[in-house]
Parts: sequence; C-alpha cells; structure tokens
Amino acid sequence: MITDPAKLAEFDEVLKKWYETFKGKSAGLHCPHGSEHPEWFELVDLKFDGWNSFTYQIKGCCVAFETLIRNAATEERMFNPPTFDTGVVLKYETENDHRGGVIQAPAKSPKPEEPSVVERSAHEVGHGLSDATRSNVERWFEEVWNEHEVERIRDWVAPDCKVHSLDGSFRKGPEAFEELFAILHEAMPDIHVEVKYHVVEHDKAGSLLIVSGTPKATKKRSEFTAMTFSRWQEGKIVEAWSLADLDSSLLKAREVIGPKG
Repeated sequence: MITDPAKLAEFDEVLKKWYETFKGKSAGLHCPHGSEHPEWFELVDLKFDGWNSFTYQIKGCCVAFETLIRNAATEERMFNPPTFDTGVVLKYETENDHRGGVIQAPAKSPKPEEPSVVERSAHEVGHGLSDATRSNVERWFEEVWNEHEVERIRDWVAPDCKVHSLDGSFRKGPEAFEELFAILHEAMPDIHVEVKYHVVEHDKAGSLLIVSGTPKATKKRSEFTAMTFSRWQEGKIVEAWSLADLDSSLLKAREVIGPKG
C-alpha cells in the first residue's frame, strides 16, 4: 500500500488532470430539467485509494444529473483511467494444477476492518434496497415494454408519480406512461427494449436502452437510444426522467401516424 506523502501528492496531480479532462468531455451533458435551476456537478473527495485505484463522490444540482454524471464517470474510469506509477508489485500465490503446471491465484486484498453494528446494518439495508430496485427496474422493462402488458403500468407506477419532461415540465401518475406506451406501440407494434446496463444506488436507477422496432410507416427496422432515470418506493416508480433520442423519435412518430389516424 502506498502511504508516502510525496507519492500521494504526485497522484493527487494525476487525478486533478484526469478530472479536468473528464469535465471537458462532459461539457455536452445537461441536466434533464436544467431550466428549473443552474446545472452543475463536481467530483468531491477525489483521492488515490493507496493501492492502484481511486475513489470519489458526486455532487450535482439534482439527483438526475448526478446519475447522468455517474454513468459518464464510470465509462471514463473504465476506458480512460488515470495512470498511477505506484511501483508496487502485487504478489500472486501459485499452486500446481492436476496437469503439473502452474496457475496463478488472484491477488488478495487486505482484509478491511470489521464495521460496527450500526455501520453493518446501514450497509446491509442499503445493499438490500439496491438489489430490490434492480430487480424492480428489470421487471418493469421486461413485463411492460417487451411483453407489451400495458395493464401492468398501474402496478408499477405510483398514482402520484412525478414524470419529468425535457422542457422542465412534469405530469403526475401512470397516465404519462400509458400515453407513451400507446404512441410507441402504434408507431412500432413490435417494439423491443434492450437494456445495455443499469446503474443502481439504493432507491434510484439509471438505465441505458436501445429501443428498436419496425415503424408501420416505413416498414424498415430502426432503433434509437434512450436513457431513463427512476426513483422507487415500495416497489413502485415515484419519479422518472427520460433523455436522449426518445422525445425526437416520438415527435416523428406522431407526425407519421397523426394524419392517418
């Protein structure tokens, strides 16, 4: 583990440069309801973890923008991580396999200190809530959008659910989802939602989606990208946002199907 203050200061500079690069790349990302407040975000407590990675927390103008930035930061961290010249060589245990060769066992991380009863309970509750949210959001997309069960919308959406639009306005209740379902299925009866990934934290979920189908007007297979963010309570969506190409695609669908009824 790296503890030398001079080395840690050097890594702080590496992280600052990585953060500035990330902020530049994130300039095109915008809060889904930025007209309601000044949009902003920052990565706080950005620090080297002592081994070969780093940690940070995200603060932003709202939960939706924090989720959007978290997705972008996760991808940047995965594909363009900062390089730390630690000089640390991780030792691997080896053992003979049944053929007499040598295989490598994964490096063992240091055993963390045992959390207190209060800390352990909070962690277990948070972990369990994240698991429940992930299960709910996966079933939501599969049962409603892929199995085309419109009647399930009212099972999954709270009566006072706040559904945000890109223009900053919002509606309440499952009717907004029922209208969206009707428009999409009228335009593309064979619509299918492919979930690329979910990012889940306790009661909140961000999802990257590829929506595909065959529009009745063109009869040519097409697809568009969408990002959705949802907040859950007691197994129901209580707040939701949608981003990316979804709204423009719906406007085109309305233009196509409107005159023909």
